[in-house]
Amino acid sequence: MPLLKLRPIPETDLAFLRDSITGRTAMAVVLAVLVYAAYTQGVTGSAFYDDYSNLDGLSSIQTRQDARDYALGGTSGPLGRPIAYASFVLHADDWPDVESALRLNVTIHLVNAALLFWLGYLLLTLRDPAIRNRAYYIALFAAFLWASLPILASTTLITVQRMTSLAALFGLLGLIAFVIGYRFQERRPTLALLIQGIGLGVGTLLGLFTKESAALIPVFALIIDLVLFRKLPGSLTHIRLRRLLLWAWLLAILYYLSPINRDWFAAHPERGFSPFERLLTQSTVLWKYVAQSFFPKPLLFGPFHDDVRLVDGMLRPLVAGGAILIAVFSAYLLRKYSVWPLFAVLWFLTGHLLESTVINLELYFEHRNYLALYGIVLAVTYGAWQVPEHLRRLVLTGFLAYAALMWSLLLAVTLLWGNPHAAAENWADQKPRSSRAALHLGLLDYEALGGSALLSARSLIGFQRQAYANRALDRTAAQCPTCIDLRLQALLFACNTEPREAVRLRFEDLVESAAAGRPSVSLNDGLFPLREMVLHDACEPLTPNDVERFVSALLDNPAFHSRTHFVRATFILASLADDRDDHATVDRLLTQAEQRAPEALPVLQFQVYSLLKRQRFDDASAAIERRRPLVGTRQAPTITAPILNELAQTITEARNDALGTD
Repeated sequence: MPLLKLRPIPETDLAFLRDSITGRTAMAVVLAVLVYAAYTQGVTGSAFYDDYSNLDGLSSIQTRQDARDYALGGTSGPLGRPIAYASFVLHADDWPDVESALRLNVTIHLVNAALLFWLGYLLLTLRDPAIRNRAYYIALFAAFLWASLPILASTTLITVQRMTSLAALFGLLGLIAFVIGYRFQERRPTLALLIQGIGLGVGTLLGLFTKESAALIPVFALIIDLVLFRKLPGSLTHIRLRRLLLWAWLLAILYYLSPINRDWFAAHPERGFSPFERLLTQSTVLWKYVAQSFFPKPLLFGPFHDDVRLVDGMLRPLVAGGAILIAVFSAYLLRKYSVWPLFAVLWFLTGHLLESTVINLELYFEHRNYLALYGIVLAVTYGAWQVPEHLRRLVLTGFLAYAALMWSLLLAVTLLWGNPHAAAENWADQKPRSSRAALHLGLLDYEALGGSALLSARSLIGFQRQAYANRALDRTAAQCPTCIDLRLQALLFACNTEPREAVRLRFEDLVESAAAGRPSVSLNDGLFPLREMVLHDACEPLTPNDVERFVSALLDNPAFHSRTHFVRATFILASLADDRDDHATVDRLLTQAEQRAPEALPVLQFQVYSLLKRQRFDDASAAIERRRPLVGTRQAPTITAPILNELAQTITEARNDALGTD
């Protein structure tokens, strides 16, 4: 092969492929098959905590109306993400088995790689038509390297992260249209602007209704415009108008993130840290992303990153932030020699502008790098092909070896993900401070013994191998004093496997941890089975009074004063009061829950149920009518007219039965 000849590699190298459409296509197909083959090893993996919280509604889809309600009832983001949810409807019959969903995720990832190849080729050839032949291979191997990065595996192998990859697909289509528009800029500037505006606008809009991170697509376009095509000839009026619109979009995002619009120093009630504290931590997280992307440790890749903590002090954030500024400034100075380092740095920072700054999301997720890494990959690949001829053979050989290594590591990662229990044990071992990793291992233990995956995720109750699971839970809890969810899960397991005295000790430790612990979805879910087990004497020596003491201790913790956690805890207390027929307390607690979350359908259903038991029909009807204004609002997707009418009909029937009895 030409790459192996003992001579420098000139532009004419790979001519046998360059001049052959069949040869070029064959190379692209081989690389695509390699990526597909690696990823299909992971499609036999399991569902994870975010999958259950977002996809649980699939199990109730029976009709087209059910599917429509599910697609339009998403609560993952401010726009509801209906396109992403609609795509999950395809897998309703299979849920909670996720293999078919993961296979579609793999297909989307391959399509995105193809779109990045197209985008890269357009960028390279438009900037320098003289390298058209070489540009094909630069764009192709950049797309292959990007698609093979192990850090991106979680985007494809966590079912719900289709939101990220599908939003990227729409965004890439918009960016491709944007770059194509440049070809008309000099001779037909109005047409160029229309192509760019419509293409970018439609792509961004579709992306936004898939996941809100697509708001960054116009900012990527601005980077392309300012860094790569700043001097492209054309109508100055049209160029200024395009840049004005793109700058306005960026400024709107910066305003949204700025301390003018949000309090940077107020701690988030659920996260426990302020936007400013998060921003300081993210400066160090970005460097972790870069290190793990290009110098990966495969066993560390996974879905669980709740063990990432805020940085202590100012030294590390200042050093990390300073290093980012140095990288930007250095790339800016180098632009006279090559614009690609500046393109790479700005593209990466743009990709992290929303999710890795001040918005109070969790601190670390691998999927946030999905599009962000492409700029670095394209710049590195371009550099490998553009080194002086006397070094090119050596550099290209090294680059291809590195790409092969990344693919091999990706294969190792996907093989692990495809073995759910081995993966769970690895994550619990690699991340001893992650409560989610320990909980996930316990849930898979239950499923492996014939339990329902969906039931185990909902109830967090296993029956066998619980002593083994508790060892993992206890090990993690020992290193995480704020992990209430781990202690609750361990208590539920201990109810069936440990003596009464040990159960009591675990419970007292649980109550003690409630004072300063942190809330979580798994903790909220665990409250319901705790009440059920105690109510049915399945967790002796605990009593309903013990459960009430624990839940009350949670509410004494300021971290549980946020609406979601307050309503869940209050609902449990109301259930305990109803168990002992303390109706006054039930009414008081449910009223508090309604005031905090009038859109919570279970609260309304509980109110109606409780009031009907006491034949307070007018009060039950009033509770329904208070929710009527919420119908059709984004605030309350589950409060629909048919549901309210059905509850009203139940009240009417109960009233008629009571009158007939009298």
